[in-house]
Amino acid sequence: MNTLHQSLTVLLAKLEEKDVLKKENINTEDLKAEELAKHIRDRFAKEHADLEIRRLLETVHYANTYEDKVLKETAFLVDEISEYMFKLEIANRDFVVGYFNTLIIDPAVEATEYNFVLMEVESLIENSFLELPEEEE
Repeated sequence: MNTLHQSLTVLLAKLEEKDVLKKENINTEDLKAEELAKHIRDRFAKEHADLEIRRLLETVHYANTYEDKVLKETAFLVDEISEYMFKLEIANRDFVVGYFNTLIIDPAVEATEYNFVLMEVESLIENSFLELPEEEE
């Protein structure tokens, strides 16, 4: 798996490539992972200000017990990013959650707090902009 920073960079590039977010000239290497997550969330908030999203109650969020405050906040930011993507219908909640659940039981992936956040970003990358076949009536 990539690092969290690499995965957030890939997600941002995909969102810009698909014109969900306007292309910006930003050197993501200058940002820490948590700053990059905040940058993406802030751009969604600015460019899609008409959308009302709900932030998952921190008391029930998987990162609620994280002692690393920066990683905890990054997890909350990634959750907000996912909510924007679900509202814009560029990611399917069931697919994202299903993919995440598959990753967390993979014996090759160490179950760490960091990896849980990374897996959420990876799931958004893998399960966005999918071309689904139309259902037959």
